[in-house]
Amino acid sequence: MMEYVEGENLDSWRRSTLPTAVEVVHCGVSVCDALSSAHLAGVIHADLTPGNILRRPDGTFVLTDFGFSRLLSDSTKTISAGTPGFLAPEQLSDVFGTVSQGTDVFGIGGVLYFLLTGQPPFTGNDVAEILASTLSSCPAPRVSDLVSIVDLALDQLVADCLSKESSERPDSIADVTEKLSVIRHGLAGHE
Repeated sequence: MMEYVEGENLDSWRRSTLPTAVEVVHCGVSVCDALSSAHLAGVIHADLTPGNILRRPDGTFVLTDFGFSRLLSDSTKTISAGTPGFLAPEQLSDVFGTVSQGTDVFGIGGVLYFLLTGQPPFTGNDVAEILASTLSSCPAPRVSDLVSIVDLALDQLVADCLSKESSERPDSIADVTEKLSVIRHGLAGHE
C-alpha cells in the first residue's frame, strides 16, 4: 500500500503552466530534501523524472516511484532501466563510473532543466538517438540557449549537475540544496 497523493506530476504541471524561477527552485529544494533523506538511509533514487515527482494543490512536492532505486552498498555498476533523456551516463555505461549519489545529482539537474525548458536534457528522434546523445561527449544544451530569460546562477547549477562526468558535478545533493537556497534568496530580492 502507498499513500494517495492528490496532485499532478511535473510533466502535467509544466504542460499546463509555465513555472516561475521561484517555483522551479522551490521544487528543486523540496526534491533535494527528500533525496538527502534517502541518501542518509543508503538509497539512491536513480530515476528522477518529471513523472516521478508530484505537485500537490498546496504547491508542495512529493518524490515518488523508487522502483529503480539502489542501495549505496549495491555493487551493480549500471542500471539499464529508466527514462531516456533523463538517465545519467553512468546508468548506461560503466565507462562513466558507478551509479552513486552523483546519479541523483544528475537527475535533479534533469528535472530542473525540464521545468525551465519543457524538454529533457537529452533528446532525439528515437530512444537509440537519445541514449547516444547521453553517452556522447557533447553536453546538453544550456538552459540559457533555449530560454530567453533565466537566472544565470540557476543556469550554471543545472549545467554543472548535468556534467557527463560525475566528478564534475556538485559533490552531493546537500551541495545542490545549498546552491539552490542561495539562488532562492537572490530571486526573492527580485520579486
